[in-house]
Formats: sequence, C-alpha cells, structure tokens
Amino acid sequence: MKNNLLIAIIMIMLLLVGCRNKKNEPPIPTPPPAEVINISGQETIESGKGYVADKTSGHMTIYNSAIITNNSDYAFLADGFGRAIVNTSVGEIKVKNGYGIKVINSAIAYNQGKIDVENGSVGIYAGNESKIINSTYGIINIWKGNGIGLRPDGENSIAINYGTINLQETRLTFGECAYGFYSNSKTSKLINAPSGKININFTDGTSLFYSAGMYNAYGGLIENYGLIQSSENSTGLIYGIRSKGETNNFGIIKLSSTDKNIVGMIIESGTGKNFESGIITMKKSGASSVLSSGIGVKEGIGENYGIINISGKALFGIVAEGSNKAIAINQVAGIINVYSTAVGNLDGDNISDAKFLDNGAVGIGAIDGGIAKNYGTVYVDGNLAIGAYIDDMSTLYLGSSSKIVIKSTATNSVGIRIKSGATITIEGSLENYGIVNGGVGNIGIVPYGSVVDIYFENTGNISDEKGNRLFFLDGGTIVSQQHMEIQTDFNVNHFGKGKFVMGSYAKLSASNVSGDIYLAPDMVPLYANFGTIKNAITQNSNSNESNWFKANLKSYSEFFVAKDVTYDETGKAVNLNLERKSFDTVLSDKNLAKYLEDNYTNTNSSNKDKFYDGILRTDLTAAQTEDKIRNMFGVEFYPAYQNLVYDLTSYNNKMIFDNYATLDYEKEGTSPVVGIETRNFDFKGVDNKLQGYKGNESSMFVGFDTFGTKNFRFGGLGIINRSNATFENKSKFENTYFYQANIYFAYKLESSKVDFFLSPYIGAYNGDITRTVDGNNVETVGTGKYFGSLVRANRNFDLGFMYILPEVQFDYGQNQQDEINEIGLTSVNFKANSTTKSNILGALKFGKIFDLGNELKLDTSLRGDYSKELGNPIGDVNVQVAGAENGSYTINNYTKIGAESNAIVRVALSKPFFALYVEYAYSLAGDRTTGGTITSGLQYKFNY
Repeated sequence: MKNNLLIAIIMIMLLLVGCRNKKNEPPIPTPPPAEVINISGQETIESGKGYVADKTSGHMTIYNSAIITNNSDYAFLADGFGRAIVNTSVGEIKVKNGYGIKVINSAIAYNQGKIDVENGSVGIYAGNESKIINSTYGIINIWKGNGIGLRPDGENSIAINYGTINLQETRLTFGECAYGFYSNSKTSKLINAPSGKININFTDGTSLFYSAGMYNAYGGLIENYGLIQSSENSTGLIYGIRSKGETNNFGIIKLSSTDKNIVGMIIESGTGKNFESGIITMKKSGASSVLSSGIGVKEGIGENYGIINISGKALFGIVAEGSNKAIAINQVAGIINVYSTAVGNLDGDNISDAKFLDNGAVGIGAIDGGIAKNYGTVYVDGNLAIGAYIDDMSTLYLGSSSKIVIKSTATNSVGIRIKSGATITIEGSLENYGIVNGGVGNIGIVPYGSVVDIYFENTGNISDEKGNRLFFLDGGTIVSQQHMEIQTDFNVNHFGKGKFVMGSYAKLSASNVSGDIYLAPDMVPLYANFGTIKNAITQNSNSNESNWFKANLKSYSEFFVAKDVTYDETGKAVNLNLERKSFDTVLSDKNLAKYLEDNYTNTNSSNKDKFYDGILRTDLTAAQTEDKIRNMFGVEFYPAYQNLVYDLTSYNNKMIFDNYATLDYEKEGTSPVVGIETRNFDFKGVDNKLQGYKGNESSMFVGFDTFGTKNFRFGGLGIINRSNATFENKSKFENTYFYQANIYFAYKLESSKVDFFLSPYIGAYNGDITRTVDGNNVETVGTGKYFGSLVRANRNFDLGFMYILPEVQFDYGQNQQDEINEIGLTSVNFKANSTTKSNILGALKFGKIFDLGNELKLDTSLRGDYSKELGNPIGDVNVQVAGAENGSYTINNYTKIGAESNAIVRVALSKPFFALYVEYAYSLAGDRTTGGTITSGLQYKFNY
C-alpha cells in the first residue's frame, strides 16, 4: 500500500513536467526509486531484445557507466501509464538505427546522463500522451545525419529540454537533416526550458542539407525559453525554429553562417511570435543566393515583440515571402537592428535587385506577394542597409508608431526601398541622424489613386553627404496630396530611379526646387480641358535666391501635358498648369480615339465617370493605355475568338479529309464508321490584329461509308467536338462543344486517276467565355451556327519505293455568331454578326508504306502545305462598352491572316477496317505561326 502511494506521488511529480509557465521554469522531477538495470561494460542490443518497462516491471533506472549500443527498434521501452525510464548522470546510451529510449501510452522518460545518436536514429521518443525530459545535466549528441534528439510524435505528447542538445557532426552528406526537436504530431508540445541549450555546429557541407533546433512538421506547439545557437563557421541551411504550428520564442536564438541560409524562425504555416524577452541574432559573413532572416514567413503570421539583430549580407530582420497568406509584423515594442557589411553604393550596379538581395541587409520586408507591417523601430547602420523593402508584388504598411532610423554611422543606406508597382502606406517616421534629429511623418508611397499625407515635422532633408537616403525608388512612385515643407533644398533626383508626383491637393515649400516633378491628372477636373493649382510650390523664408525654381515639370499621364508655371506677384510662389490632350493625339487607333473624344462629355453618370477616370488617371504609357482600351473593347479578342471557331471547324473537316479522301472504291455495301481523335494546338498572334491562343480538343465521330459505283462513293458523319482554349491575355473559351454534320462524295476520274472529294457541312457550337479585362474576369456564353463546303482534288503517284501525293483544296465557310452580352463596368455587348472565310491550300506529301503482313501496314509521310485566305474572314462588328454608355464602337481594323505554311509528319498503322495514327505539325512561315500541334486518333470501319 505504501509503495503504491509512493509511486502515485512520484507519477504526479513527473506529470507536472508537462505543464508550462511562461515566467518560471517548469519543475524538474526527482528520479523515482525503481528497478536497477546493472550493465557492465558495453552491451549490444539486437532487434527485439531491448529492455521493457511494462505491467510486470514498472520503471527502470540506468546507474552504471556502461554503453548500450542499439541496433534495433529501441534500447529501452516504457509502455503504459505509470511506467518510466530514467537514464542517470552516469548512464550512457549510444543509439544506432533505432531509439535510445521509447515511451508510449502515457509513459515517461527522463535523461540525466548522455545519449549519442547516429545514423538516422532518435535519442528519446514519445508516443501518445507521453512525456520525455532531458534534464539540466542531460546531454544528447547528434553525430550523424538525419538524427533527432527529442521526438514527441504521439497525440498530446510533450518534450522538454533543460540540458544540452548538440548537433555537432562536422559534415552532413547530400539530403541529410539533423534536429534537436522533431515532431509529426499536430498536438505535440516542444519546449526548450530557460536552462536548455541547442548547439548547432556543422562546418563542412553545402546547402543541400539542413539542420533545425526545433521543428514541428505538421503543427503543434513550440516554445523556446533557452538558447538555440550555431557556431560562427557553420554551413548549410540552418533554422533555429522551423514551424507549421504555433511558435513562441521567449529566449535567445543566435545563428551564424559563412554563405548559406540561416533563419531564426521560419513560419511555414500557423503563427510565430518573438516575445519581449526574445532576442534573435543573425550573422552572415558571405553573400548567398538564398535569403536569410530573423523571422521568415512563408504562410501564416510572424510577429516580433522583442529584439532582432542582423549583421552581414543577404539578410532580412523579418520578411513575408510567397503570397498574401504570408504576413510579417514588427509590433510596437519590436526593435530590429540592421547592420550591413555589403560593399558598393546606391549609384552603382548594386541598385539592381539581384545585387541588392545578394548583398544588402533589410530590417523589414515583403517579397513575392507577401504582406509586411511595422509598428516598431528599425535602426539602419552599415553600408547598403535598408530599413524597409518590398518588391512589385507585395505590400508594406508602416503604422503611426513605426520608426525607421538611419544612424549617423550609416553609409549608402536607405530608409525605404521601393519597387515599381509596390504598395506602401506609411504613417510613421523616418530619421536620419547624419543630418537631422527629426523625421518624416505621415508618409504615403502608393500607386496613383490613393490619397496620402506627406509632412516633414522638423527641419529635414532627403539625403546626406554619406550617400544615405530616406527614400530609394527602384521604379517606385511617391504621390503627394498634401503639404511637404523642407527648410533646405529639394532635389527630386535624390529619390533614386522613381517619380515624385504632386496631386491636386499637394503643396511644397523649400529653399530651392529642382529635378523632375510630375503633375497628377486629377489637377484637371473630369470632362474639363485645363486645370491650375495656385501657389502649389513656394520658396521658404530661409532663401532669397531669385532663381529658386529649377524643376522640370512633366505630366504623370500621357493624356495631359504640363504647361509653363506662372508666378504670383512676389515671385516666391508658382502656379502649376496642366492641359488635357485630345485622344487623337495620344492613341494610334484613330477610330477608337474619335469614339472616346465624341463621348467625353458629362452626362452625370457615375459609370461613365469611372470609365474615363480609369483611362485618364493612371501612370500607364499611351501604348499601355491603348492596349488596355482595346482589350476592354475586345478589339483583338473578338477576331481571335472568331478565328478560333473557324480553326475548330477546319480541324473537324481536316479529320474527315485525312481519313476518307483516299478510299477503296471497289468495296461494296455500306460500312458503319466510328472514330476518336485528340489534338493539342498553339497558334501565335498577329501583332495589333489578333491574339494568339492555345488549348486542346477531342472529337468523336460516327457515320457510314457507302458504295455507289466502281468510281464513286458517298457517306455521312456526325461529329461532337469538345475543346478548351486560352488566349494570350488569359481570356478563355472553355467547355466548348461543336456539333457538326457532314456528307461527302468521292469520285475517281479514270482517265487521270485524280480523286475528287466534296463535303458540305453544317454545325452549331456553345461555350463559356471568360475575358480578362483590367485584371478582372468577365464571364458570359458564346453561341453560334455555321455552314460551309470543302473541295479537294489529289493524285497518288506510286513509285514503288515511295509515293508522292500532290493535292489542292478550297474551303468556304460562314459563321453566324449570336449576340454576346457581358455584365459589369468594363463589360461589352458584341452584336450578332455573320462572317465568311474562304481559303485555298496546296500541298505535297511524300510517303512510304511498309507491308507488315496479315494486311497490316505502316504508312509514314512528310507533308508540306501552303494556304492563303482569299477574303477577309472578319467583318465589322458593333461593340458597346457599359461604362462609356453612349453609342457603339465598330471593330474594323482587322485584316486577314494571309498566308501560312506548315510541315506535317504523320505515322499511321492500319488494316482495311481500322487505323491508328499520330502526327506533328509545325509552321514553317507565314503571317501566323504555331508552336507545334500534336494530333492522334483511331477509326474503325465495320463490314470490312
């Protein structure tokens, strides 16, 4: 009875190990009295012969300094509630190809001694509801690749380290990994206590292996109160913590590397937080093709409340990368210290992204679509250091409490580096201690269209003599819509390679003003032709220079032109003047320009206002704007859509010709016919006339072939064709079905042995149209009917060793396109339209037929053809755009494709009653080319 009570007390103490306290270290249990395992010398445990603590033996304690070499599943196993294994301070376990200690089903393991792990083994493993503890004096060494110190893999399993885990092999080979902690469980807990240390020391290797202090591969909880560190000469990919669950760092993560990737905390999904007591320090001495970071977020949310120190090259303090599902946040209490050791200056080659990302160091950033938010402080120091950075696909927000400080010892460093197309909203401050003890408040750097405030709170400037800049624009844009006051000179060229734009509410005051200043189109009211902003730029009281305004004024939009400034009576203020150009002077499509100019009148329509605002008030070039408008009106889509319909019908007819143009005229009776065929196609576009498209289609046909006379045959076929096509601008014509009926007549002229083939046809189609307009998808349905006829004549010259088959073909078709109605501001209405297309083709085929016996033949051939359209396949069509409202625009600038030339290789295996074939076609020349077309098919004739 007393023993049971004692065991119960001991187990309660051991269970307390699973509890965690963010302020105090979890209690360390005293090893319980237990069965003593006496092992003298070295013992090798073979498979299935490990020691087991189960229902018959409650728990085991290893006291003597022997070495257990395990070549099996486990050396020690505890199974069930109340079972425990304790490795004392004099116990040693050497693990090869298995588990040193394994506990499952609510058992406990406790290491005070030494465990060496090799060859993909595990020091201590925990199954369901089990706990494993490495004590204050416990040491676990990982000596070979794929080794794991503590592995809590079961449901609700817990692993705690109070002692030391060393990942200390000098080299890992290709593809190997080493972990201090590792778990595959979504409900596991991995805890590195305040006294816990994880040391990483791999000094020889490549980025093809990696190590991690703590890793939960499928979820669960990670908490670090202790120290995770790597030696300064470590190589390979090193993660302090790698997580797909919940991660909290209260301790220290300190990683170093020469030229490989190091990440303090990588959040692949879930959440990760570096709390106030947490310190993450990254040091990287060499450049790398892979970015390193204190906190990196692939998906989920990563937050810094503590301190992140980065020093070296190709480093981020905290970064969101990959998609808008990745969010990196430096909170109010968060501090990021950036020290860059890169070499170069902002005016040299280092301004390119490739050079910058290989060399510079960044406090907070977002790349490849990520979202970064700063509410804390970023200190910028060293050479080529960056406070905040985003690329053209990402978003950066700096809140009102945020602060970016360029320290006085910094050189060639930047507060914010901006890529063209990036979105940044800034409400915080920038400080440059090299020049001012003040800053920039309420800054907004966004694409045109957003209203933001710009105001210099104190005496300030935008650069210093050491090459530092508050802003560095790599194609980015600053849009000012309110007051900017500078007590010294204002030179826009100090911003870098970007644009400074003044909007209708902008004001600027400086001693002297120079550089390129762009005027935003909102200076001109919509439907007006001229706009003036009075006293927009003034000379401050610190300057009396008469020639103070030297700026070069430009229009931000190519639909406007900046006019000469006018001065007030004092000569210390200028008025900015902007004039709208007529659409005819900007657009090359004069019909489109006339339509837009004629409709540019105020009709009190909000849709119309949005339509013209989207055209005029952008930073697109004239060519880009024209492409945007033409795409909106379907100028290139509609002809491509029509041509796609003709191509698909021509494909159906080609399938009939290729299989029935040469027939067995002597076969009497009627033969039912079935067949299938598939094709991948890729047609290139014609510049400014026709979009290209690519896709796939499959067809099934059924019909009959009938004997008439010895020189005449006829038949009929029904075809169902399903296709999917994607156009160059990502628009689509999908789930399209063609239903076609053909009859054919074949006649052989005995005197010349020329085969004539005639096939009238009729059909209908329907499919889903998705047009991509201004980044949005507009969906509708396309339907129509068509009919036509084809005539072909050919002559087969059998030379014995090969055959030559010249042929000529004429094709006439008419497509009756039904009306297309879209919904939305940028939607269009294509009126019903009937178009015709005629085409003549000449071809020459060289082939060889191999007789394989038993009526089986192999036909190989090479065919070259040349075709030319005889008429214009696309007629005029009236188009109405919802936003424009008034009238319709006629698409009439399309010309016929013209000539095309192709080479076709075909291989067919056949008997009289079936054929199996494949062919490849490629364009040789012409107004429109293909990227290669692959066709394969099978046909079967009955009664043969």
